[in-house]
Amino acid sequence: MAGFFYKLKRMKKRWWVLIGVGLVILIMILANLLNPNRNAKMVMVEEAKRGDIIETVSGPGTVKAKSEVSISTYVLSRVIDIAVEEGQEVKKGELLVQLDDTQYREEVVRASAGVRSAEAALEIAERQLVEGRETFDRQRSLYEDGLISKAEYDRSLTTYSSLETAYRQALSNLEQARALLVAAQDNLSKTRYTSPIDGVVTRINVEEGEVVVPGTMNIAGTEMMVISNMGVMEVEAEID
Repeated sequence: MAGFFYKLKRMKKRWWVLIGVGLVILIMILANLLNPNRNAKMVMVEEAKRGDIIETVSGPGTVKAKSEVSISTYVLSRVIDIAVEEGQEVKKGELLVQLDDTQYREEVVRASAGVRSAEAALEIAERQLVEGRETFDRQRSLYEDGLISKAEYDRSLTTYSSLETAYRQALSNLEQARALLVAAQDNLSKTRYTSPIDGVVTRINVEEGEVVVPGTMNIAGTEMMVISNMGVMEVEAEID
């Protein structure tokens, strides 16, 4: 009899355990069903507006200055001084390259002497022309008065015409001499190269002692260096 009551007691405990577990599960189900936010999701709301769509791409390419100035020679000479280095910042007007100017200084001296000589020759021709004009006017007056022959008058006219021609030639010679002087001075100025812009020396292509040659219609002259304005850059890239 005692064994029967013991088994009955154990069966009661098991049922209470099962009932308890069932109640817990029922409460969880009801709580889930009664929760209004069980399926809620976080949503960000913004006002619609016009904008840029940015897409990132990649590819091989190069970055370089948008503005570059090539410093090339305009005269045949030899480099005697490179005043800057690659990567150096320079200001507008700063010395970059000095070429040997010996030959061009001598040309300026000769051209200056030529101008002085032509000026002196023109002065003489002008004086002779004035004197010749006076002589011709007298001879013409005498001829008109019948005091000299036609042959004498013609000789006077020929002499005066020759003086006019000599004066015009002297004037032309002076103009040519002055043009030669201007050209010589221009060539001399082209032996000294300064930076035309504020920038950076990005490339030097010559060495001191090297002979540089000017360009022609079909052949480019010696590019001595490149100055770049690094304030504005541009990219050249290959994009698939």
